[in-house]
Order: sequence, then C-alpha cells, then structure tokens
Amino acid sequence: MNLRNICDRVILPPEPVRITLETQASVEGQLDTNPVAGFVRIQDLPVSQLPFLLPSRYCESDRLGHFAADLVKGITPGYLQVNRICDWIQGNLPYTPGSSVRPLSALEARQQGNGVCRDLAHLAIALVRSLSIPARYVVGYLCGLVPQDMHARLEVFVGGGWYVFDPSQDSTRGGWVVVAYGRDAADVVITDQFGPLPKLSTMGVDVRQLTSEINLHDDFHFRGYFRLSHIGP
Repeated sequence: MNLRNICDRVILPPEPVRITLETQASVEGQLDTNPVAGFVRIQDLPVSQLPFLLPSRYCESDRLGHFAADLVKGITPGYLQVNRICDWIQGNLPYTPGSSVRPLSALEARQQGNGVCRDLAHLAIALVRSLSIPARYVVGYLCGLVPQDMHARLEVFVGGGWYVFDPSQDSTRGGWVVVAYGRDAADVVITDQFGPLPKLSTMGVDVRQLTSEINLHDDFHFRGYFRLSHIGP
C-alpha cells in the first residue's frame, strides 16, 4: 500500500538539536460536504481503497459491527451514516486535550469516554469501517485549533470520492493543511526513533491565516519546531 507520504531520515548528534519546518500553503477556506454521497458497493470500489476497509492496530472495526449498525439504524447508507457517527462521538466523548499520553485504540477510547483528536478519530474510523465504508486516518495542521498542535481527522470514501470528517471539530472547517495519510496513528507518527531515545524538551506550532477573510482558497503560514536532546550514550 503506497500512502505517498513524504519520509526522511535524520541522524542526530549527541547534543541538543532544533528541527524547524516553515512553509506556506494554499488550501480550501471551507471543505466540501455531500449528504447525498451514497455507499459504494465492495465490488465497485477501486482496489486501492480496499485496505481502508480492514481492521488496523488502533481501529478494531471487526469488534464494533453490531454497535455501529445500531447507531446508524434507519439512516441512508453512505455519507449520512458517517455524519451520524461523528455527531454521536462529539455528543458522547468529549474532546479533551492532554487526556491520553499514548494513542488509544477505538475500543480504549470508547471505554475511557473521552480523548484527544487522535483517539476520537480512531473510534470514528473503526465504526465507519465496520459498515464496509473505506476510512483513512489523516493528520495535519488546522488553523485556529486550541491548543495548537498536530490534528487528526478522517476521510471516508463515499459517492466515488473522499470526504473529510472530524469527530472533535466542525467537519467543514477549512484552513486544513494535510501532512500525511494512514490506516491509523501507527502509520503517521511525527518521528520513529531508533537507538538511544531523544528527549523532547520543547515543541511549538503556529498556523496563521494570511488573508483577512475566509475565501474558497486561502493562504496559510505554518511554522513548527522541535527541540531534542539525547538521553544515554
């Protein structure tokens, strides 16, 4: 499965290191919605979308089928079912920054009763996949998010296209700078570390809108930095 994410390797010296990324992106001021986008039959799905139907490390869709079916009972298959799932999560599992220090799986998030955006996205993805709708995990930076940090959403394949949903924020909210796609958070961590683990001492994220009004396409400035130091030899 080729997710087309940009990946690089960095060999850190045994001393404090600061990594800074700064860029400007032009993205939609408001994201598309399509309530009439229907369920796509499995036999009609592009082969490239099939992996996003399967359970993954943090999205146990094979264990949530009955619950998901009850949740969307009587709702037209497709976009509206996904919308119902995200509405249910927003109404029942509060978005609570700092509530988990490690990724929670869908089942763990449901049991805990709250979570960060990553955890709520895992639950939404698992519920959507259990309905045989392809769903993928997406991370990026969202203008105006409080507190500002990397943000997780999901995209679902209905009506022949991918649509953004957000179980912790307004799904139509633009200013969304996508960084990477995956099956769940295991595919899109900021860094994978090998050898002596570095200690993250500080991290900062700043996403600002460069135009004065939200239009169809707006320019956003992103600046992020990480300060690392080695622990051990």
